[in-house]
Order: sequence, then C-alpha cells, then structure tokens
Amino acid sequence: MTTIDKKLKDATVLAKAGSFEASISLLKTVVKEMGRVGGYPHSAFCKIIPYFQKAGLYDQAETYCINDLFSAVETNCRIMFRQKNEETIQAFVHLYKAMIFDKLRLIAKRERRDSDESRFVEQQSKHYSIYEQWFEKESKT
Repeated sequence: MTTIDKKLKDATVLAKAGSFEASISLLKTVVKEMGRVGGYPHSAFCKIIPYFQKAGLYDQAETYCINDLFSAVETNCRIMFRQKNEETIQAFVHLYKAMIFDKLRLIAKRERRDSDESRFVEQQSKHYSIYEQWFEKESKT
C-alpha cells in the first residue's frame, strides 16, 4: 500500500468517526500528492467533496474544486495519459471535471440549494459533452 493509499484510508476512518474537518485537511494534502504522482481515478479526487457538506462547509466546496481540485486532476490526467495525444488527455480532464460537478450537484441537492444544483448539472453536462467531443476527435486519429 502506498503512502497516498494509506492516507486515503485514514481520511475515510476520520470521516466515519465524524471528524470531517480533519478528514478534509488530510485529503487536501493527499489531493496535491495524487496530482503530482498521477494515476488516480476520479473517485479518489471526488472523495473530499461530500465531506465539506457533512462538515457544514458546503460553501467552501465549489471554491476548493475550482482553485485546487481541477488543477490536481489535470496534472493527474497528463501523467496518466502521457503516452497519448492531447485529445485523449483533454477528454479525460473533462471527464474528471464532469464527475466533480456531479458530486457538487449531489451535495447541493442534499443542502436543498436548487440554483446551485441546476448550475452544477449544467456544468457536469457541459464537461461531459466536451469529453465526448475530444474522445471522438481522438478516436478519429
């Protein structure tokens, strides 16, 4: 088990114990590490998002995703798909972003923030559409 994998498990243990802020703090460092190392699925990056809501920090989730999570997933995808062309890399960056917006949509729904939920649905759909367009371009090359 890698150090990152252990920290991911530790963050889950903290969350299950109700220590969501401690879990978020640990996951923020882990997300940076995952981005630098590469090779992690979107689910590992999205793990932090519901913890913001459960910690009562809903309003911080979107800002964190835009300012930190997006750059980590882009670097992650660039490392994971470094042998592939730019179309493939872009396709997967947008797929990851679509998954992040879907998780944001879920916490907005739980918080009954209808306008946020609608906005996140639009963003998820937009990024998934971009993913499909890039993937289509890649498959033609």
